[in-house]
Amino acid sequence: MIPILFSENTTQFNTNGIGRLSDAISCVVTEERNGEFELEMEYAAEGRHVEDIGYNKIILAKPSQENTLQAFRIYKIEKSIVGGTITVNAQHISYQLANIPLKPFGASSLNDALTKLVSESMETNPFTFTSDKTSATACGSATPIMCRSMLGGHEGSLLDVYGGEWKFDNYTCSLLSSRGADNGVTIRYGKNLVSLQQEENIANTITGVVPYWKATDSNDCVYANPVYSSNASNYPYKRTEIIDFSDKFDYKPTAAQLTALAQQYIEKNNIGHPSVSLAVDFVNLADTEEYKGIAPLKNVLLCDTVTVIFEKLGISEKAKIVRTEYDCLAERYKSVEIGTIRSSLAVTIADQGSAIETTLEKSREFIKDATGWLTNGAGYVVANKNADGSWKELLFLDQPTTAMATKVLRINENGIGFASGTAGTFDSWVYYQAWTLDGHLSLGGVNNSYGFLDILNNSGITIGEWTKDGLKLYDGTAQKKLLITLNTNGLYLHNANGDQYLASMDNDGLHINKGTIDLKWNGETGLYVGSDNNDRDVIQIGDFEINDDYGRQIFESSDERTGMSGKGNRKGFLYLWAGYEDSNTYVFVVNASDAHVKYHGTDYGIGSTLKRILSDISDLDDRVSDLEDKA
Repeated sequence: MIPILFSENTTQFNTNGIGRLSDAISCVVTEERNGEFELEMEYAAEGRHVEDIGYNKIILAKPSQENTLQAFRIYKIEKSIVGGTITVNAQHISYQLANIPLKPFGASSLNDALTKLVSESMETNPFTFTSDKTSATACGSATPIMCRSMLGGHEGSLLDVYGGEWKFDNYTCSLLSSRGADNGVTIRYGKNLVSLQQEENIANTITGVVPYWKATDSNDCVYANPVYSSNASNYPYKRTEIIDFSDKFDYKPTAAQLTALAQQYIEKNNIGHPSVSLAVDFVNLADTEEYKGIAPLKNVLLCDTVTVIFEKLGISEKAKIVRTEYDCLAERYKSVEIGTIRSSLAVTIADQGSAIETTLEKSREFIKDATGWLTNGAGYVVANKNADGSWKELLFLDQPTTAMATKVLRINENGIGFASGTAGTFDSWVYYQAWTLDGHLSLGGVNNSYGFLDILNNSGITIGEWTKDGLKLYDGTAQKKLLITLNTNGLYLHNANGDQYLASMDNDGLHINKGTIDLKWNGETGLYVGSDNNDRDVIQIGDFEINDDYGRQIFESSDERTGMSGKGNRKGFLYLWAGYEDSNTYVFVVNASDAHVKYHGTDYGIGSTLKRILSDISDLDDRVSDLEDKA
């Protein structure tokens, strides 16, 4: 196919454009899986339309066995000193996306992300984005980013988050689950098709492992004998690795358990199978006996799956076409490269879902564990580093980037903080819930988004709760009976059932609803309000006591020098000891009908006098009433 030249602004390629480049000496398109897609053309220096070949012009050419022609934009032109030719280099039109910046954005799904590649472009974006994949995993960028970088080759890019294989068809970009197909193409590696790189891969193939476990707090170690792959005997000699499985057990395993885990490891990691790395040069092998073995490859497409049979080893391996060089003029491949499909290539953020595993060095195993635990809710870990590459802080997010996140757990040299907010406002969040290295613990919040501190005893039973409503202390039983409440209104003591106040202290003072008050001074009662041994209500102030039946003398010993006590009953009698010294006692006795003073047992009554005065007043009142009647 003869390449066609178009002007730089062309978007439709259904004409002959400026003209056909019929004097092309060679024209080769190289394309890699999710990578390079370029054209290189050697052209006669005096050829037709050579004066029209210029920077940013577009060359339309056939890049593979597919019939679709692709557009390539010229970015370099070099003239040969000898030979009378020029070399033209052009990139696929999709490279134009490298010059289209995107605003910082967040997308809730793959479909949303594809839409925003256009809507959030800060320059005119003529491209269309499609996919046969579906995913509800969020994606985005916290900073402006070039559109092509957002497609792949960048942490947090669509390829990084969703996986797949990009296919570029001029101005249409498609993210596909699998770009190629498995059409049953088989090639045999051996005598007639040998690669130095492949021979090295075979020589370095691991055939078995020795599993072991070691305790973290002692030198206790358990190991098992070598465990081999099923085809280990097909290799000239065994290559065995030692694998540490200590992090796979929370207890000391047996050798049998280690052996079982090693067998799973061998199957999962394809131990005993050589990785495939074959570069097949069709030009050099043309018209040779070897060509018969590779002839089926002449019709494959990029990302197609082929089967490589290793006859000497008695094994076969699935591999993909990972790179092609296509002769546009002759319409055939110059070469293809075949690479092993490893499961790790398909591991993406979306594939892992809620269980992202971050592989770190052994000294940071605790970070790896925390990552596994904290990302079980579809979370993501972002490591911020200093300019020298040293660790600065860890961010555990609910979305892939800080621009999209609405929740974060932040760990750095100052402490641990929790925050939440609106997506896109990460830098303005306030960490109301934090534990700083200077010993401060904050459980505050906004909009009723408060923290909660649960205090447990050694049995795991809640004995206290600290919330926005205050502090509550419980009796430590499964019934969780409330004992004490402390909040902004005051301090409250509860009964045995936890449902009534016994006493409270607030701005209005101390309130006793039921129960006992016992205030002591130097070990002796100063104020006692409660019940005595006879279950009588008692008020005692110092040495003075009043109960339901009577007030009684507190002083019993003969050496008491001062004090006051009393005695009274419910019939209205009140006996007051005003005091005594030695054997001299002064008593003032009052009841409803009498009053008198006793001194040393002698009664100096004033009751009869008081009664006589009252009687005379009553007689006088009667006389006044009689005179009023007569008048």
